[in-house]
Amino acid sequence: MSLHTGWVHVHSIIEEPLGLIAKRTFDPSPVTTVVADWETCNEALVEPFTKVIISRTE
Repeated sequence: MSLHTGWVHVHSIIEEPLGLIAKRTFDPSPVTTVVADWETCNEALVEPFTKVIISRTE
């Protein structure tokens, strides 16, 4: 058994989970620790061990 920790590089697989969230078949809120707006998301992203959702309204 192996345990690997560190930052996850999801660029190659991000489309599938984003599609599930968009279709509302997956709810990410149980693992979300911070919801940040676009203007202040940089502060939220530098905090260690958080699951950040960035909200951007246009």
